[in-house]
Amino acid sequence: MNIREESLQKHYEWNGKIEVVAKAKVNDSKALSLAYTPGVAEPCLVIQKDINKSYELTRRWNTVAVITDGTAVLGLGDIGPEAGMPVMEGKCLLFKAFADVDAFPLLVAIWQKMTKGVCPYKSPTDMGVNRIGFGIIDDEVVRHASKQEVIRRFLRYQCAFAEGSSPRSMVERAKELMDSLGLKTEDRVVVEAARRAAEEAQLAGKGKAGGTIVSGAAIQLKDGRIVTGRNSDEMHAAAAMVMNAVKTLSGIPAQIPLIGPNVIHSITHMKQDILKVGYTSLNLDEALIGLAISATTNPAAQIAMEKLNELRSCEVHMTHMVTPGDQAGLRRLGCRFTSDPYYATNRLFTGER
Repeated sequence: MNIREESLQKHYEWNGKIEVVAKAKVNDSKALSLAYTPGVAEPCLVIQKDINKSYELTRRWNTVAVITDGTAVLGLGDIGPEAGMPVMEGKCLLFKAFADVDAFPLLVAIWQKMTKGVCPYKSPTDMGVNRIGFGIIDDEVVRHASKQEVIRRFLRYQCAFAEGSSPRSMVERAKELMDSLGLKTEDRVVVEAARRAAEEAQLAGKGKAGGTIVSGAAIQLKDGRIVTGRNSDEMHAAAAMVMNAVKTLSGIPAQIPLIGPNVIHSITHMKQDILKVGYTSLNLDEALIGLAISATTNPAAQIAMEKLNELRSCEVHMTHMVTPGDQAGLRRLGCRFTSDPYYATNRLFTGER
């Protein structure tokens, strides 16, 4: 049996090379209400007010269409859109296997039926390579952005592997790509800045629990400035970083507190004495709430809070695995964040515990 005959047999077995796998579990009526009606109305209304929220509330951020009219299919010529589907599925498979991007084949005929108009794309090449090429005006900028995305994905795959949600093979493939491009994690400028902030805090005896647990975080502002933060008994590193960033943007001196001691005390009292939570330091999500409360009586906090929108799309790195509270806050701010793949139990640089 030659390779083409074996491929045909496999295609009969596969019955399609890609499929949709549900991320949301729908195993009872409440789960169905959350994922679908009536709960789904809320994210729809949020997106109606801000279309960019669709990149946070749906899979749109990581989904592309692979389109064909069947006239130029992988050297086979004009064989028709249906006959080109195996190739289109193969391209979608490559997107997922090598870039972790969800891709779906779409026939031009279906596009035209849905839109009742002429499809502007004739092939995957026309849709992807050529159309992207028309928009490239600075090759170096595009190359830099692509390399930065490779580093971000490598760091994310490392964390996913550490959590047990991704196989080692994903990390190995990403590492091979890093090596082939001559990249290292430090080429992402916030990585080195975050690690340096943690190291300096450790040497100075800062951090949490008398300096026994130290973590660092760094953010690159849109003007290129780097702002760092470290954890303490009061705040996570991510929370300290954001407070320092909005101080920098507002021109507020570093020594002026944005969240009042009474607000911090009230939150920590609730967590420790009422909710019996094992940690008391404020994660980023809690710190943002504390900032909003403080803004009602603290003019500096009010000025700083108005600068939070300027953190959207900024690059962030942390020396510890991102905790749920920090992750929620970073997503609300719209930051692109990565972290080193370490937990509190196996490395000095830690997060929430």
